[in-house]
Amino acid sequence: MRRRNPHGLFEWGRRRLLIYLTLLFCGMAATAILVVALQGMSTALLIVLVGAIFSLAGATLGSYIFGAQWDTNNARNAGVTELTVGDDPPEGYAG
Repeated sequence: MRRRNPHGLFEWGRRRLLIYLTLLFCGMAATAILVVALQGMSTALLIVLVGAIFSLAGATLGSYIFGAQWDTNNARNAGVTELTVGDDPPEGYAG
């Protein structure tokens, strides 16, 4: 059974699709840069582009992993409405 998202946030299916598309773009761009490099274009620019592409891929994967953990913690804590302690001391407290 598919669960509904009560808060209207991105569903995980959409998130995964965006991640896959981003990584596919990174792979295609890296392949294109490799082809251009083999044809003898300036390597300084290509090195910068490859660094940017790998940074994008790393940031995408990192945000996916840590974003999933963050969402899990937020969903777990969503039922908590009050984090304060009441005025009455606990039963048996001798302070």
